Amino acid sequence: MKEIIKWEKITRLPQIGDEIKGVIKLRDEIVPVISLRNHFGLPEVDNMECTRIIILEEDAILLGIIVDRVDEVVTVPEQTIELPSGIPGIRSDVIQGIAKFDDWLLILIDIKCLFVLGVIEPLHSSHIDETITAIDGEVK
Repeated sequence: MKEIIKWEKITRLPQIGDEIKGVIKLRDEIVPVISLRNHFGLPEVDNMECTRIIILEEDAILLGIIVDRVDEVVTVPEQTIELPSGIPGIRSDVIQGIAKFDDWLLILIDIKCLFVLGVIEPLHSSHIDETITAIDGEVK
């Protein structure tokens, strides 16, 4: 995780999957932003007051992930993580584990796996660059 930012307006891109909400401009960098709510069968939220965007960086690629809220950033001890196998209804293809932390259960998502499954595959193509070039006006 690189940083957490407050919700800001996302510029929609045409002909991009449901999970990819668009792009934001972050210190002169264009950052694709995704929402995993559709992927996990959750409805979109109306109140964006607590919504945050977690900025991830992997191999010099930035990616924003929309989350409902961030209370704190913690390091999860490995011994508190249980594998999701055997739990009915859990998407074990993208869930790395479930951690017991204080009074919370934390669901750990394997972001790299989302690329492998093709959920956010268009981010690796030149499609975003081509689309941004085709948009009239400045990307904000």
